[in-house]
Amino acid sequence: MDFHTFAISRNFLYLGAILGGFCLDCLFVLMRVRHFTKKRNRMITLGLCLLSAAIAALMPALIRSGGEVFLIKPLLLSAGAVCLVCALAVSFPRVIGFPLVLIGGLVVVWFGAAFLRFPALESEERLMTSVYNPGDGTFVVKPVGPLYSGQGVMRIDDTGSPLEFTVAVVEFDPLMPLIGGRRHGALTAIRRDGVSLFTNVRWGSPLAGNLYGFLGAKAPWAGLSMKEYRTQCGIGDILPGMSRWVYVNQTGLEFSLAPPAGKQPRTQASDSAH
Repeated sequence: MDFHTFAISRNFLYLGAILGGFCLDCLFVLMRVRHFTKKRNRMITLGLCLLSAAIAALMPALIRSGGEVFLIKPLLLSAGAVCLVCALAVSFPRVIGFPLVLIGGLVVVWFGAAFLRFPALESEERLMTSVYNPGDGTFVVKPVGPLYSGQGVMRIDDTGSPLEFTVAVVEFDPLMPLIGGRRHGALTAIRRDGVSLFTNVRWGSPLAGNLYGFLGAKAPWAGLSMKEYRTQCGIGDILPGMSRWVYVNQTGLEFSLAPPAGKQPRTQASDSAH
């Protein structure tokens, strides 16, 4: 079972668990209203509808994975926990339900602000930056991605010293719904002789890199890990009019004479536009 199939099956399994939790709450209500016929009938009808929806949600997980997703014990335990939490949240909306919705909303906002805005590392190799020699005694370094104030294309003098590139990569546990198994990262720093030439101010914000580093080291139960990759690249062999590429793969950073697979090298004319 490939990861794409697993991710779809996992998400439908969690959806079924959520609906199953709502159905379980109907069972709790039935146990409390034994002597109220009308309310019991409404709860029975609602419970059957939710049970049908839960089964319908589980069918794509069964079909897509060929039943394999139901053999993954950690995933089943997580889905069971989700089911129980949803049942308790509906049964006790003030104590559990409202705080759960509030925390969930804050987490979603955090994901959007501190995770999803960084480039997704879906392929095995992801281009991070390029170094171009225009032939005038300088080098042009261009980080890949949207530019922002003070952090765009850089022109540095040729001193003969190598450049050190740092890339941070965050990966969420595959068992997490929706975002599990996804990898996002960014070029965080460029240094030469211990002097910083580039710093990713977005990554250094309290909601991004600092928090990821803390959770990855101090809270393994959070289901995320953060790695920093560094490499030193000698740029003296870049001839005038030529470029070199720095990209991240599954094992670290690479400084290559050619761009990663699927990235077409730019022509000299387009490079000189820097």
